Amino acid sequence: MGVPPEEVALVKRADRIGLLVLLLTAMTLTALTPAALSAGLWPVSRAGAACVTTSPAAAARAASDGSNRGLEATGRSVLGKRGEVVGRSLSARAANGAQLAVELPVESFVGDAVDDLVVYTTYVPSTGSHVRGLDLVTGCDSLLASPSEIVRSAALSNDGASVYVHSVMKSGRADAGVTRFDLASESSAQVLPPLRPNDRLGPIFGTELHFTPDGRALAVQSCGMFECLARVLDIDSGAVTTFDEPGQGAFISINAAQLVTYAACHGLPCDVLGIDLATGHVTTIQSNAFEVTR
Repeated sequence: MGVPPEEVALVKRADRIGLLVLLLTAMTLTALTPAALSAGLWPVSRAGAACVTTSPAAAARAASDGSNRGLEATGRSVLGKRGEVVGRSLSARAANGAQLAVELPVESFVGDAVDDLVVYTTYVPSTGSHVRGLDLVTGCDSLLASPSEIVRSAALSNDGASVYVHSVMKSGRADAGVTRFDLASESSAQVLPPLRPNDRLGPIFGTELHFTPDGRALAVQSCGMFECLARVLDIDSGAVTTFDEPGQGAFISINAAQLVTYAACHGLPCDVLGIDLATGHVTTIQSNAFEVTR
């Protein structure tokens, strides 16, 4: 299977702006099947003495309880002989020092840790889409959701109650919007409609989800080859605000007042932009930046 355009552009865009793209995603690690083995998926090394099956809500709650030990996971692309992406690898160290390692398929994603839980996604035609949570304290892995379409990325809400998932359609891979999965009831609802075609952006190669620090808004940034647009969802009201001014580049951060991105540029140095969430007004925070940290 060829590398989907979303993945190719993410790698190119990461090289262009000098950011590490966290690439993760996985499988059902509690029961390794022949189909999973043939897809190149391997179970994570368990850090705890035993990992019992638990509900999605319990898994997210246990790993997002405010302990926040600062544990991190890293991911990288696995390249074939011709330099093509053939898979991904995820590695982390659990609280007791045990090394965790997962080999992932090409169509995978890994998010930033929320407290001590890393959410990652995977899609394999034989098993479908999975959104999973890896507890960096215990080393245990849990299935959080199984979207019906091809999952592309996901983000856990700050309170650990829900996971928001971006998907594309199996037929034609058109944007399928963002769906919220309630981890207690296991119900789901679309909270952001599919992105309409945009002549300025052209084909969309990647979509990222990021919560504000207070968890009250979710930024969903979609990027074409050179430029991006962002939609910001108010979690309480469901209102969506679109920021589509020309010149928006890759996401850097978001807070209650401002979305921070790179300018659309072809390499470093690159300007850093601030987009006011109330007015949409764009300002240049820093010109010719080589590196930006959140």
